[in-house]
Amino acid sequence: MELFKSILSVIVVLVMFVGILYLAYITTKFIGKRYSVKGKQFKNLKVLETVAIGPDRQLMIVKTAGKCLLLGATPQNISLITELSEDMLNNEFPEEEAVETMSFTDALRRVTKEKLTKKNQTEDNHDAEEG
Repeated sequence: MELFKSILSVIVVLVMFVGILYLAYITTKFIGKRYSVKGKQFKNLKVLETVAIGPDRQLMIVKTAGKCLLLGATPQNISLITELSEDMLNNEFPEEEAVETMSFTDALRRVTKEKLTKKNQTEDNHDAEEG
């Protein structure tokens, strides 16, 4: 009987935990939709792109009244940087400026290999100085 009560209490705790996780998910989803700038469609304002450039700092391209504006946003201030023309927006970056992407595994192997190479060179130099 004691074992049954223990198992039942564990099941009740698990059900409550799953329920709390579900409620947190629903609440986050609701709040995210309500306060999302990019998700809302306004008649006269559209956020085309947003890029984080630091903690609490963003660059935003906003289209309003037929104009495209580049804005800098911080928690205290939003500043107009420049007005962009339509041909500036549709241009993609040249291939030379494209950033090389790699998987996490490849990056880890590369860094580990560089560290081991530097360590071996340091040990070789140390051995040469002693000998």
